[in-house]
Amino acid sequence: MRDRPPHELLELSIAGKANPHEVRSSLNEFSVGVAILPAIRRVLGCVHEQLLEHPERGPIFARGLYQLCIELGYHLPDDLAPMMGFEDRYDLARQGAHGREEEVARDFIEFTQPFRSAC
Repeated sequence: MRDRPPHELLELSIAGKANPHEVRSSLNEFSVGVAILPAIRRVLGCVHEQLLEHPERGPIFARGLYQLCIELGYHLPDDLAPMMGFEDRYDLARQGAHGREEEVARDFIEFTQPFRSAC
């Protein structure tokens, strides 16, 4: 990986109100010729930084990460597996069915924290 993040990664890290399909497209462009799991860990570090400043963007990032999980056939190592559940957790909290969005946001920040040095 280069010392400076590629343009696509920078766009993804600030994609606060981006369409999930645009986020996935950016991930696809970024992933050409890149080992996907290290790239995901690096993206999660950037997501962490964004969530600290803009926790309201959590559902958007969660949706994009879930779409990525689908693309990978849900085959993720243990350290990445929790990213599969945040979209559902945000939806359930928003509907008032289970938990609160603030709790999900806190957990999402906590999940991405170990990856922060990768960004």
